[in-house]
Amino acid sequence: MSIGTGHGTTIAFGTSGFTALFRAMDFGDMDRGEHDSSHLETVDFRTFIPGDLTNPGELDCTMLYDPDTSTLPPLNADPETITLTYKTPSGKSTGPTFACSGFIKGFRPGQINSDGMQEAKAKIKWSGTPTLTAGTV
Repeated sequence: MSIGTGHGTTIAFGTSGFTALFRAMDFGDMDRGEHDSSHLETVDFRTFIPGDLTNPGELDCTMLYDPDTSTLPPLNADPETITLTYKTPSGKSTGPTFACSGFIKGFRPGQINSDGMQEAKAKIKWSGTPTLTAGTV
């Protein structure tokens, strides 16, 4: 096992080909949901049963943003396969991947300031079953 930093991770949009200089990516929770199964005779604590389907969650992205040369992310595009390829671990020839159908749900050009990099934020909504693949030797 080779746990390290996220430096070297890339993201690829399979259909739109959107690119940006990503600085950070933050996965949100995958959530199965639950249903309250409590009833009038339940004592002390509510009871729950699991939901049938899992919400695959979202990915919050931070990227450098130059309004003169950057392009808007594909806000109106259909879901496409989006693949994160992690840094290649020592001793392997490719890095592990996380791939899922998804779409850009939101975009915020960010704060304009006098002493900092101009960053934008985007939110990807996953819309399918994620596939995780180990890196190869």
